[in-house]
Amino acid sequence: MISRQAFAQHVKEALENFHDPVRLQNNPLAKLMRLQFVPGETLATSLRELLRQTIESLRPVTLVPSSSPEWSGYRLLWLRYVQSRSRYAICEDLGLSQASYYRRLQEALEAVVSILWGSISMMALCSVRMVSAGMSLHPENEQ
Repeated sequence: MISRQAFAQHVKEALENFHDPVRLQNNPLAKLMRLQFVPGETLATSLRELLRQTIESLRPVTLVPSSSPEWSGYRLLWLRYVQSRSRYAICEDLGLSQASYYRRLQEALEAVVSILWGSISMMALCSVRMVSAGMSLHPENEQ
């Protein structure tokens, strides 16, 4: 199994290349997450959607005022990776110093890694249990 540190690096690289289909297609995260795709889609499209959904899952509930600090991680991730805004524009829009920007972005990235790592850990646990129970991980290959 991959180390959490290496996994985190793949997540960061995927986010940094959010709009680059070639780099997303070749990012190991797509295979690690065992992404499925429908005909006409690519792994890049599926990975981009997974990343977007993961960022969206960090969006605070609507009862929290959008000006409160609870929104900063989500807003940083959304502006930086989904909207491809520059660090300078984000700092200006959110009223952050560069140090605060980097600190909060790192916290938000760690939250994304944590969510995705939890998913991959759960998949690994299920695979181990299936093998222990004598079940095939690839029943479509059995005849």
